Amino acid sequence: MKKIKNITRMKNITINIPHNYEANIQRLIEMKLIPNRSEAVRTAIREFFQRECNSNLKILNFTKSGNSGGLTLPGPKP
Repeated sequence: MKKIKNITRMKNITINIPHNYEANIQRLIEMKLIPNRSEAVRTAIREFFQRECNSNLKILNFTKSGNSGGLTLPGPKP
C-alpha cells in the first residue's frame, strides 16, 4: 500500500478585490515572484495571521498551537 504524504487540504473560496490589487498581483506573477494568484492570496493571509498572532490575537487568547478555541497557523511554505 502506498503511503500518502501529509497534504494540506485546501478550501475553495471566492473573493472580490479592487482592480489595482489584481494588477499588482499580475505584475508579481510576470516578475516570477509568485507562481499564481492563489499563492499570492495565501501568502498575504498567512503573513497577516503571523503578524496578528505576534500582537493583537494574543490578547484574544488565539494561539499558534491550536489550543482550545485557538487559531492554528500553517507553517511557512518550504
